[in-house]
Amino acid sequence: MAEREILRGKVLSYPAEENKGLVEVSIGAYDKNSDTVYARVEQGMSGVYWLPEIGDVVEVELPAHPGGEARIIHIHRPGGDEQTAACWTEKNDIKQFLTRSGHRVTLDDTKDRTAITIHTSGGLELKLEDETQTVTLCAVEKETPVFQLDVKNDTIKLSAGKELTLSCGGASITFDSEGNITVKAKGTLDMSGKEIKASATQKAAVKGQSIEVSAAQSAKVEGKGKLDLTSSGVTQVKGSMIKLN
Repeated sequence: MAEREILRGKVLSYPAEENKGLVEVSIGAYDKNSDTVYARVEQGMSGVYWLPEIGDVVEVELPAHPGGEARIIHIHRPGGDEQTAACWTEKNDIKQFLTRSGHRVTLDDTKDRTAITIHTSGGLELKLEDETQTVTLCAVEKETPVFQLDVKNDTIKLSAGKELTLSCGGASITFDSEGNITVKAKGTLDMSGKEIKASATQKAAVKGQSIEVSAAQSAKVEGKGKLDLTSSGVTQVKGSMIKLN
C-alpha cells in the first residue's frame, strides 16, 4: 500500500461549474508546472455541504495513484481564533456552526442551562432555552419587537415598539405606540361573554345605520349630570306602564 502524502496549503478559489465541489488549494511546489491542486472536501456524513472559506489553511491528502483525486481531510484552526475563544469552556459545553458573514448556530450543553441559539449576521436571534422553557424571537440589543413562547407558564408574549397588527380574512386588531387599539371586521364583529364591560374616561360613542339595545330582563340608561333623548323624526316611548319622575 502506498504511503499517504499529506501537505498543508491555503484555499485559493472555487473552480468553475464543471468542477463543482472541488476547491483550489495552493500547497507550494506541488509539481514543476504548478503549486496548486484541485481537491474535494471530505464530509463526515451524507447530507452535509460545507466548503472551507477562501484563505483557510487546510491539509490535503494527495492521490496515491495517477488519475486519483486529492482530498481535503482537515481544516486547520489557527491559535488565537476568535470562535475558539468565544466557545471554549472547561467541560466542552459549547458547539457552534459559524459562517463568514456571521450567521451562527450555537448548541449549549451547560448543565441545567441547555439551549440552542440561531443568530443571523443582521442581528436577528431565535433562542430555545430549556431552563426557562421559553422560545424567544427578537432582535439583538433591542427590547422590541419580540415574540416569546413560555411553555412553563403556558403564556405567549408578543410586543412591538411602534405598531402591532393581527389580521385574518379582512379582519384586524391594531395596537399603536400611542396606546390606541383599532378593531376592524369585514363582516360581523361578534362579542359575547358572561359579562361585558366597556368604559371610557372621557367619551364613548356608538354609531351605526341603526342601533338596538335590548335586555332579557331589564335595561338602564343613566346620565349623572344630564341625559338627552333626541330624534329628528318620531320619538316613541312604549311600555305597559310609563313613569316620568
